[in-house]
Amino acid sequence: MSEIAAGAIAKPRRTSGAAQRVTEDSAAARLTLILIAVAFLALFLLAPLAIVFSEALRKGAEAFLEAFKEPDALAAIRLGGQVADRSGRT
Repeated sequence: MSEIAAGAIAKPRRTSGAAQRVTEDSAAARLTLILIAVAFLALFLLAPLAIVFSEALRKGAEAFLEAFKEPDALAAIRLGGQVADRSGRT
């Protein structure tokens, strides 16, 4: 191997056992990115879930639970259980 090629290979730096920082970003930049990710999750996951439950419970919990006595609802629940059971047996 030539001297130029040997000098071009980066050698890992030795540390004194202390943890080495993976990123050089400031704490403010990391906090901003974390807040953006949490806001995204809240907007696209939690908000629709809250809307679904608020609509389902609009007429009260009694009407919500009464809907589970419908034959179509029970069939849908059974079908969902069967699909979940089969997907676990791959």
